[in-house]
Amino acid sequence: MQVVDIVSSIYSPTGNRRIISATATASPSGVYTTSPNIAITILCCLAHSNQSFTATQQERWEENSGYSPSTLAANIAGLICAAEFVRQTGDEATAQFIEEYADFLESHIEDWTVTTEGTLVPGIKRHYIRITPTDINNPQPNENPNQGTVLIANQPPGKPTEFPAKEIVDGGFLQLVRYGIPSTINQSCRF
Repeated sequence: MQVVDIVSSIYSPTGNRRIISATATASPSGVYTTSPNIAITILCCLAHSNQSFTATQQERWEENSGYSPSTLAANIAGLICAAEFVRQTGDEATAQFIEEYADFLESHIEDWTVTTEGTLVPGIKRHYIRITPTDINNPQPNENPNQGTVLIANQPPGKPTEFPAKEIVDGGFLQLVRYGIPSTINQSCRF
């Protein structure tokens, strides 16, 4: 084991950068071990996964990449927890930066995951969808939940496997409520 200094950057969606540094231990294979200071481990994870907090490369059904309400809910909750751990180390600026990133994600949930052209229930055009499909490697991804096709591979032979994303719903949006993301509880959720 050796002690290594980690210096990395966390970028906000608007391009703002926060440089983080920490000291951790690494094995000879170069794999970082969990630090006794959980904040260091969290900062390392944030720095290395910062680009994947918006769209997921594989939603919970393992068939599509894109903007998923359930993934966004988990990411927002995780970021808020991470900010609190970082705050406890006395790094208020980084904690605030992480919280602002979570706020950014929360402010875009409906833009990314609520269709305005729903056809499933007469008279209800707005509702959450399972996922807004997008290419996560595209620097300017499609963020329009009214567009795109969702692949559902587990279908009987001869049945369609591709469907308009705006017509596929599941209970994933309930993760927003479960994780306490209150601004999402509005007219988009009808029961």
